[in-house]
Amino acid sequence: MPMHGIYHLNPVTKAVERYAATNVSDVFLSRYEKIGRTEDPIIAHVMERGTVGYSLAVMAPERWLESTVYREVFSLHGMVHAAQAPIFSGEEMVGTLAFGSDEERPALSPGELARIDFVTRAFGLALETVQRAEQLARRCEQVEAALDLCSTPVAMITTATEMPQLNRAAQRLLDRTVDGRDLLYRLVASPAPHEESFSREISVRWQEGGEGTIRAHSRASAANPEALITVLECDADRPPLAGPRWAQLTPREREVALLLVRGLSDQEVAQELYLSPHTVKQYVKSIYRKVGVRSRVELTRRALAEHADAD
Repeated sequence: MPMHGIYHLNPVTKAVERYAATNVSDVFLSRYEKIGRTEDPIIAHVMERGTVGYSLAVMAPERWLESTVYREVFSLHGMVHAAQAPIFSGEEMVGTLAFGSDEERPALSPGELARIDFVTRAFGLALETVQRAEQLARRCEQVEAALDLCSTPVAMITTATEMPQLNRAAQRLLDRTVDGRDLLYRLVASPAPHEESFSREISVRWQEGGEGTIRAHSRASAANPEALITVLECDADRPPLAGPRWAQLTPREREVALLLVRGLSDQEVAQELYLSPHTVKQYVKSIYRKVGVRSRVELTRRALAEHADAD
């Protein structure tokens, strides 16, 4: 049938949200939406029964040609043969496909109506697949955003050929090591083929000085054996900021100072503690004044030196 179109319906109200058509005029489309849709026995059949509606099947040919909707709308293109079929996504009707032709073609046979039904069902399945993929993509974005807010270092490896995905906590932890992010490949090396879960630990040297241990706990995905989810933790040989000098700090200043000693920037400290950058700067000034230093380099050196003396 040479004239055809597609309508997208609001899932709740079933009102038309968008439509597109070929081989019909804009006047036809506008008039149909203004005065034709509410009078159309074809779309009424589709909405009520959820099956293909055909002009010469829902009423006798002479009644169709005398109907208001034909005289006001379909006659613009001599559309004696008009059919609409529902598009379902799951159990929900989300649109319709429309087909039309003039009187020169014979009436649609049961076989042709069955093919129209098949086409719309296939279209609905394809649409459902796309919607599920979009929903999955949105969920993945939400999970990634949540992981970035998480203070636990997490690494995800989808396949052996793709770069690992690290949340911010994992990036910060690995960036503190002398070996950097390449250290992850040693941490996730499986001790045996097809091992579903395993743990590994490696001694590391920190950029700010000192040594520590990073442990990795890895588990393969049940849905994809190549995918690996790894949680990192560390026993860092870093200063606890103990002693009279550090006792002057408030609990929040101590938190900020520990992050500064770990090498985080003001912006990263703000993200870690959910503070504004301006507030962090004020804390940094107060810490420098109380500890008696002028820079974070001096702060780190003093913390490391006092920790070494305590040992």
